[in-house]
Amino acid sequence: MKLKFEYQFVIIYIILGGLWILSTDWILLSIIDDINVLSEIQTYKGWFYVTISALIFFLIIRSHLIKVRKAEQTVRESERLKTAFLQNISHEVRTPLNGIMGFSSLFSEDSSLSHEKVVLYSSIIYKNSLQLLSTINNVLDISLMESGQIKPNDEVFDLNTLMLDIKAKHSGDLNKETRFVLETPKNLSSLTIESDRNLIKQVLDNLVNNAIKFTHDGQVTFGYEKGESEIVFYVKDTGIGISTKYHKAIFENFSQADYGNSTLYGGTGLGLAICKSLVKILKGELRMQSEECKGSEFFVKIPCKITEYNIAKNEQTLVIPTNTTVLIVEDDQSNQDYLGELFKSQTVNTLYAGNGKEAIQLCAENPAISIVLMDLKMPVMDGIQATREIRQNFPEMPIIVQTAFALNRDKERAMKAGASGFIAKPYTKEDLFALMVKHL
Repeated sequence: MKLKFEYQFVIIYIILGGLWILSTDWILLSIIDDINVLSEIQTYKGWFYVTISALIFFLIIRSHLIKVRKAEQTVRESERLKTAFLQNISHEVRTPLNGIMGFSSLFSEDSSLSHEKVVLYSSIIYKNSLQLLSTINNVLDISLMESGQIKPNDEVFDLNTLMLDIKAKHSGDLNKETRFVLETPKNLSSLTIESDRNLIKQVLDNLVNNAIKFTHDGQVTFGYEKGESEIVFYVKDTGIGISTKYHKAIFENFSQADYGNSTLYGGTGLGLAICKSLVKILKGELRMQSEECKGSEFFVKIPCKITEYNIAKNEQTLVIPTNTTVLIVEDDQSNQDYLGELFKSQTVNTLYAGNGKEAIQLCAENPAISIVLMDLKMPVMDGIQATREIRQNFPEMPIIVQTAFALNRDKERAMKAGASGFIAKPYTKEDLFALMVKHL
């Protein structure tokens, strides 16, 4: 059992004091016979010990108190940041939720809404839903990264296509006074790399989103440069910039460059912390250059395998083949209804199962089933067991797992059970149809 600091200190003091008295008395008695001289020297010896021990006490206690005060300051700063974070989270969740609930209620209260208002209210609900999803994803991402549950999943993809996707996604977020520029090497019509496309996209999305948020006018530029065995991405803006005193703090969890900015600009203060962690997972480097009122530049170097050639693009349209029969295995009625509405635009037949056991039975009874959309969490029999049994009985059947379980380990479990593809909720119609077309 380790003694506390104060007990250690007292014991060491007593031991050293005793050794000092015994050793010095023995030395003095062996060389001095005059009692008066000995008594005078003993007095000086006592004062010497008191002075030295006081100095040592001061240095030890001062060193200890410095550590204690630093720890207290760190705790206070951490508590302050967490309090600010919780306030930001409350704002970032409640604000879009208020818009979603408010405009949804207008739909139910007024059946005579014009088409223009229906379109407007729907777009507002969708925009607020994306904002809410972004906040939830940021909080979950930080938790997953801190627990080491995010690992890179390399795939081969066209980098130019990814950059165009990012530009299309953020083009509608800019102010009218801000230009949005994508720069790619002019001599490369396409560039194939092997890395984790989703993690790279997440890093660039966060950096571009920050650049747009803090740039009221001027220009936001992003692009990449090709190295021998790495890609250097960059995001530059002419926005408000970041004071040098905040250059380190902004990469910490729950921090924004100016803590008052969370009210002015919104956000959870997790974006750059997520970027830093994701770049580390990709074994890359993240650096920045910025001055207050002079804009910011972020550079991300990612090691990857590079192959230069034009990819023969698959001009696949998102149309599911005619007379396809889709088995929707989903216990949540609203999700069943949503999928049913999606397929009304396609010439397909739909069947429904509320659990894995019903899905197995329907597959056995309906040889016309072309593809299965499988949820994971269901009563009676879950999606993993159902996928495993359907795969055993129908080896060629495409099974797409669509689930709210979005961790890597969930995807690994699903693929190990025999799933053909995996998509996490919430997903877009385009992403779902592209995955279905790929496996049909």
